[in-house]
Amino acid sequence: RKSIPADAVAWAYLDLATVRSGPDGEKLAAGRAENPLAELIAGGVLDNLTRAPYAAASLEFNTHRARLQFTLPHDAGQVAESRQYYFGPNGAGQAPPLLAAEGRILAISMYRQFSEMWLRAGDLYDDNVNDEIAKAESNLTTLFSGKDFGEDILGAFGPESQLIVARQSFADDQPRPAIQLPAFALAFRLNDPATMQPELRRTFQSLVGFLNIVGVMNGQPQLDLDMEKTETTQIVSASYLPPTDTDNPLPGGGAKINYNFSPTVAFSGDRFVLASTTGLARELIASSNRPAKPTTDTDSTATDAAPSDTATINTAAQLNFAELLAILEANREQLIAQNMLSDGNSREEASAQIDALFTLLSRGRQATLRLDQPAGALRLSLDLQFFYEN
Repeated sequence: RKSIPADAVAWAYLDLATVRSGPDGEKLAAGRAENPLAELIAGGVLDNLTRAPYAAASLEFNTHRARLQFTLPHDAGQVAESRQYYFGPNGAGQAPPLLAAEGRILAISMYRQFSEMWLRAGDLYDDNVNDEIAKAESNLTTLFSGKDFGEDILGAFGPESQLIVARQSFADDQPRPAIQLPAFALAFRLNDPATMQPELRRTFQSLVGFLNIVGVMNGQPQLDLDMEKTETTQIVSASYLPPTDTDNPLPGGGAKINYNFSPTVAFSGDRFVLASTTGLARELIASSNRPAKPTTDTDSTATDAAPSDTATINTAAQLNFAELLAILEANREQLIAQNMLSDGNSREEASAQIDALFTLLSRGRQATLRLDQPAGALRLSLDLQFFYEN
């Protein structure tokens, strides 16, 4: 009962020991994820569920916010060796502060030791998944010039990582794709930047060359490499050559979907960014060089949404509804067409359904997910902030 917030309008308690011993409790007791993505997201929570005696849940609600919170007893000293990558030494691993970006739709920040997770695959997955990982490792070793992917490549990245998704804008002199996709990027710290920067740069350039070869065979536009270098930053980018008059235009106008992308890698000190566009890479590498906010307050816009204690934050995510709505509105005609094709609706019916979705999203302000570790506990909080009108 102590883990339930005082303002909760509803709460629940589940005896996990009874569930694990029941006829359907084998999966919970095993604590095994079905694939690497599920492991990356929830591996540490699954490990905790194998021994936690209970789980508590609570709901807080008012006119502008709803918060759903789950709490489990947690002892960092009991974490399985195969799941140490998730929480870090003594359970003290902390997610980095969320990076800022213009038009940011989604930001995810986490602490994960990727190399340890990859090397522990035999303890984490079944034989089928491990067979697929072995095949992938063989291909990745070839891509990285014979270097061991788990030890040499993933081992070069620090455990603090971020995923950023942001709405992108297109200048008047740029090809404007018929379908506009958001830009996205991964941000890391390098353990040995002097060694890994040249290696990652060469790999990126080789990958661009391979994509151009495949593109020629499939009639796709070609990527043109470029490099920017200052005293503190290096950016290697590839952008598609502008379409010519002989290129086949798309029905209804607009450039090919390729023109949403200008793949880029950026380096600054021990910072590394891999982005789908040059603009986002440049913005994030600049953002990462600014002084960091305290880890216990992952974003200045989230102070009302996140619990106010100083718990160690393992994972944080934030969704901006206004920016999500903006990217969907930019693709309204494509969404209507897809609705007509998939559901067999008339244009009027499809338009009404899409507009109803837009109206619903316009009521939302921000959603925040946070996995943290207050004293003796593991806590997952989902906060939804919305606009309220009388």
